[in-house]
Amino acid sequence: MNNLTSSQTNLTQLDDSEEPSPDAAIPEPGEEASGERRLDRRGILQFGGVAALAGAAAALMGSSPAGAATTPGIMHYGANNDAGQETTGLTSSNGKFSLHVKNSGFGHGIVGSGFGVLGTGVGGAGVVGGTKGDGPGVRAYVQPGAGGSALQAVTLEPNCSSPTVMVLQGGTGQGLFSRIENANNASRAVYARTVGTGHALLASVVNERSRAAAVRASTQGAGSGLEALSSKGVGATFAGKTAQVQLVPSADAAHPASGTAGQLFVDSSNCLWFCRGGTNWRQLA
Repeated sequence: MNNLTSSQTNLTQLDDSEEPSPDAAIPEPGEEASGERRLDRRGILQFGGVAALAGAAAALMGSSPAGAATTPGIMHYGANNDAGQETTGLTSSNGKFSLHVKNSGFGHGIVGSGFGVLGTGVGGAGVVGGTKGDGPGVRAYVQPGAGGSALQAVTLEPNCSSPTVMVLQGGTGQGLFSRIENANNASRAVYARTVGTGHALLASVVNERSRAAAVRASTQGAGSGLEALSSKGVGATFAGKTAQVQLVPSADAAHPASGTAGQLFVDSSNCLWFCRGGTNWRQLA
């Protein structure tokens, strides 16, 4: 960096209030290269690449000044540098960070294309994203016309017992919020699947003072609020201290005019009715 001017040198100075606080230890020289050999290009393509901000990258790269002839070993500022088939590395022993990029405008600090960003953590996180404002710490999206996932997390180690994705909420918002905005989308907002022997989905409330249900399901359509199916066992199992099942009485004084065989109904007088199909209802209690 011998060609840095005094103003360019000032860009490398960092105010303490703006210092990032990465949680990863600084890898020794050669460790990144070793990690890249373990996760080669074919392996990355197999499990999906990182979604790149291609539109923003194109806008930023297109507005960059024309690149000057690149001299080996010299980085030219204000120009597009072309290293050809060579790689560019940066090694340091700094206890905080090796490279700091700050954009005082409205643009991105760093724009990556291709795989975008590949981070390998050695004793810490591979990639850390944070926010000091109202925006997200990390944003991932799929551009129109693309077919990949906005975000993908994969655990490759079969003996790893850590969650593939862990969400920790220390505030008052939702722990995890998934929604579908396409009214014609018939897919699930949340889909849990396992080929193992454990539960596909487990909901647990560990606060003994809570009176909220562990799972609440509701719909504004004509479908069931909750549906459970089993190919080889009972459809649902209920256990409780005060009651196994509670049917909330209806505001109607009588059972519906017709129903489906197997339905149970409690009217406003707390009478229990069983439907044998159609208009055939029988009072049980």
